[in-house]
Amino acid sequence: MYKVFIEEFSSRPLLGWGPGRSRQLLQKTTYPGLADAPHFHNIFVEILIQLGLIGLLLFTAMFTILFKTALTRPYSAHHSTKFRWFLLCSAAVFCLTGLINNTLWSSATPYFFALTGGLAYAPRAGEYVRATP
Repeated sequence: MYKVFIEEFSSRPLLGWGPGRSRQLLQKTTYPGLADAPHFHNIFVEILIQLGLIGLLLFTAMFTILFKTALTRPYSAHHSTKFRWFLLCSAAVFCLTGLINNTLWSSATPYFFALTGGLAYAPRAGEYVRATP
């Protein structure tokens, strides 16, 4: 799959091949066993092959704005620490699972964005994060 990615990405690095094109790119390859694969099984590869470097920059900007907003909001010291750990740990898990699966395209992903985005922009977000005993 990585050989297919390198070949296809190098021909369209800036804009990629377009959303949902991974299956078509894998079906047209001559490498054995890849014609039945639905996607590249790596969210970072998926973003690059479908949306190119510009798409990757836009995703990076989206996450940067979300985390910067969430981490720089003025909270009480007690809740701020819990919220930051929650946000950083959930982002780490999200990125790690993205190495072996397409978490960004899954049906649960909108809930992740709704939760972190809602917490980031809520006026009293720190109060919603509860301590675990």
